[in-house]
Amino acid sequence: MMPLLHQEDGEQQLLNSGTDTDKRLSMNTKNLKNLIIDNRHRIVYISALLFTTVWCGSIVCAPLFSEAGGMLQKISAVIVMFFAPICHQSPIRSFHIGGHPMAVCARCFGIYGGFLLGLIVYFFIRGTEEKTSPPPYLLIAAASPMILQIILSKFEIIPSTNIIRAVTGLLPGFISVCYIMPALNQLVDLKIKN
Repeated sequence: MMPLLHQEDGEQQLLNSGTDTDKRLSMNTKNLKNLIIDNRHRIVYISALLFTTVWCGSIVCAPLFSEAGGMLQKISAVIVMFFAPICHQSPIRSFHIGGHPMAVCARCFGIYGGFLLGLIVYFFIRGTEEKTSPPPYLLIAAASPMILQIILSKFEIIPSTNIIRAVTGLLPGFISVCYIMPALNQLVDLKIKN
């Protein structure tokens, strides 16, 4: 630590810059903590939006990277392996870009795309502070076309296409935002209280 003043005769004491710096650092840390606490719901929303954008972007980038070859092709393989535990990834049930299937099937892509679209719309309708979810029947109603389509397709009553799979996945993905965002806000508030 460097002294601010120094007199040889000892009349003045050394002023240490460390105590002032420590106080300023403490105040800045406290201000930053308060800023984070005051904006916690916005931070949750922005984090969810960024995460979902990267999630959906990686699904689309997998076939693009595969087409590019080289190191990008290896990254594509890692992306596809990442999504393998959560999606069957059947090529016939997936959209293709450049002759390569996306990292997830059409229905999963519809759900994730719906969630991303829902996040964007959610901000304008409910804001970032919302902590209450709609009644559960809304999510059930949103998932009903997808469930019905799966059943009708399984029994070969109505043929299923990738577009139908994606569109029926879009609605439950979109509506699920109204349940997930309030839950995340409640979780963050609970963490702040403790």
